[in-house]
Amino acid sequence: MSALLTGYFLGAYPSEDASIDLFKKAASDLDILEIGYPSKNPINDGEVIRKAHKEVMSQGCPDLSYWKKLRSVIKKPLWIIAYKEDLIDSGIYRTFADLGLNDVFVLPDCTDIERANLADELAPKGIEVMGFVNPLMPLDYFKKIAVKHKSIYYQLYVGKTGSAGTESDPLPFLEMARTFPGLKIYAGFGIATAEKSRRLMEQGFDGVIIGTAFLNALNESEKALLTLIRDVSAVLKK
Repeated sequence: MSALLTGYFLGAYPSEDASIDLFKKAASDLDILEIGYPSKNPINDGEVIRKAHKEVMSQGCPDLSYWKKLRSVIKKPLWIIAYKEDLIDSGIYRTFADLGLNDVFVLPDCTDIERANLADELAPKGIEVMGFVNPLMPLDYFKKIAVKHKSIYYQLYVGKTGSAGTESDPLPFLEMARTFPGLKIYAGFGIATAEKSRRLMEQGFDGVIIGTAFLNALNESEKALLTLIRDVSAVLKK
């Protein structure tokens, strides 16, 4: 069984035009693209992603035309990951949903109740809202999240993106996830290699989400990024 590979990128990074071209190339070996909505205050992200946010915001957050163009050229499933203040409190998420600019919203700093309410609101428009779980969560609480979402982001550790957190055994969560038909559970945080991606797939995750490692590779060169994506994809598709 293969697992789905999701690649995180920041919208308009390293520039608006360059990012669109880059995302098109990356999509060849990715199953899903997770695009960050630029923020002035990316408090939950590590240094690498924070620097990218700062660079994009110094030029101004991309306007709606950018997101329309992105949707028109990317044929793979498109997730938008954003901070509540930037996308939800501003009401911009409604415009995205009305125009069908994405398939899933990933909202890490919303509460579970807020995400569940948004899932109900956006379901008629065909837009999903991803649930979140982490190793510190009581296993029984997982059920309350699973009944509200079709996809769940399993944080391998608690902390900022790109940090070296301590992981716990995900098996109890994975076993419970299988009791919900159709539910997909994705592993994220601290995934940087094809080998780790393979191990997570073998544990039973439906997919892996890679962010900081891809951004680090991109900061080295486009070739380094595309090579890493191909390497991880090849392992997950074996």
